[in-house]
Amino acid sequence: MLIVQDTIKMAKLPKAPLREIMKEEGCTKVSAKGVITFREEVERYAYALANMSKACALHAGRTTINEADVKLAVR
Repeated sequence: MLIVQDTIKMAKLPKAPLREIMKEEGCTKVSAKGVITFREEVERYAYALANMSKACALHAGRTTINEADVKLAVR
């Protein structure tokens, strides 16, 4: 469960692909709670990035988020 801006959101990303990413990066042993925490942090970042991308698009007078908005939001 992830709390973003006082809203409870259920996990959207599956654990298996995240565990694979961790293994590809050399994490040979990862506990179940480690994967869950990793997922929560990835989702927290994804929500923040989506929010910043939306702000960039709105600032440019658009409602559609494009590649430039996402890249700017990452900075």
